[in-house]
Amino acid sequence: MRRLVLLLVLACALLTGVRDAGALTLGVSDDSGKYSRDGGESFFASLRAVGGTENAIVVWWDAKHPTTNPEQALLDAAVAHAQLAGVRVVIDVYLRHAKDYATNPRAPAQYAAFLQQLARRYPGVRDFIVGNEPNQPRFWQPQFGPGGKQLSPAAYVSSLAAGYDALKAVNPAIRVLGFALSERGNDNPTARSNVSISPLRFIAAAGTAYRASGRAKPLMDAFAFHPYPRNALDPLARGLAWPNAGAHNLDRIKQAVWDAFNGTAQPTFEQGLQLAITEVGWQVGIPSSSIAAYTGQENVTTTDEKTQAAIYGDLVRE
Repeated sequence: MRRLVLLLVLACALLTGVRDAGALTLGVSDDSGKYSRDGGESFFASLRAVGGTENAIVVWWDAKHPTTNPEQALLDAAVAHAQLAGVRVVIDVYLRHAKDYATNPRAPAQYAAFLQQLARRYPGVRDFIVGNEPNQPRFWQPQFGPGGKQLSPAAYVSSLAAGYDALKAVNPAIRVLGFALSERGNDNPTARSNVSISPLRFIAAAGTAYRASGRAKPLMDAFAFHPYPRNALDPLARGLAWPNAGAHNLDRIKQAVWDAFNGTAQPTFEQGLQLAITEVGWQVGIPSSSIAAYTGQENVTTTDEKTQAAIYGDLVRE
């Protein structure tokens, strides 16, 4: 994929979150600021110029080096420039290796300690996404065990609980965003590729694990979701087939969360849980006037800028 295409998609409207009832914030999930030569100064100025107020920045956690952030200096600069520009930073902490939890019994506690380390280093950052797409094998393995038993939902719930407690111990005002699920999964433990769990079934299994744990505290303050389309030619209203869910199917997500957590210590959306669309995008083609700035090939069929802009406007109103 041409790298700048991704930046164009993200810069349009990627991070949308409901922080308070009726309040909508817009921004991007993009590491361009972190990797820029000026520490993100120009990137964050551009983001503010188009009305963006949030930037989700990825931080990788490596179980082999559980206390080390090799991009520390880059993150330091990006967070500082973002705050000077009035951009709210969301730190999104990924697992470096999908099998980190399965191969290291100390991983949950070490990951939680790393979250605390970040929260203490950046006291002005009040938003942390705990994990990324745990229903996808790219980010979490194993998804299933013997006999096709779902494993990732319960393992992720344990991780999220530990992360929530660790962050709240540093500052109760930190907003913990959980799940960050992919919009789709095949629910097939014997699939030839992409052995994954659909979001609705993942939420149901996570709720079962949470109830069985006896936990008397919440897991999260906001539910994060990635409702990408099937392809960039799909209109917003097309959505995805159940038990998957696209941007037009957020009612399914709300119902699934209610079914999973109603009556427990974890609030549902009706009880104050916030919704954060932390990744979404319709990939756009390159104008002929700019083609010289790009290399490589597109990885999907693209749409045009006018259609992309119209979809993003509809998405905000959705």
